Amino acid sequence: MRASTIELWLLTASFLLATGSVRAVDRDPAAAAFRDRVAPILERRCWSCHNDQDRKGGLSLETGQALAKGGDSGEVVVAGEPESSYLLDL
Repeated sequence: MRASTIELWLLTASFLLATGSVRAVDRDPAAAAFRDRVAPILERRCWSCHNDQDRKGGLSLETGQALAKGGDSGEVVVAGEPESSYLLDL
C-alpha cells in the first residue's frame, strides 16, 4: 500500500513537472487523489524536514520545481518511472 501511494504521488509530481501548471492538474482525478490522499501523508511525514526553509539533505518537496531539482544526493524522482525514483527508498 505504501508504494502505491508514493507511486501515485510520483506520477502526479511528474505530471506537475511536465505541465508546470497546478491549475491544470486540479482538474485531473489523479491530482485530486494526490491532494486528498498523498499530500496529507507528505505533510505528516516529510514536509517538516523537506521544505523551502529546512531542506534536509538539500531537498524541498514544496513545489514541483524543487522536487525536480532534487537534493544533495541528486534527483529523487524519475518522471514516468516511479520504480526508478529514489523517493521510494526514503
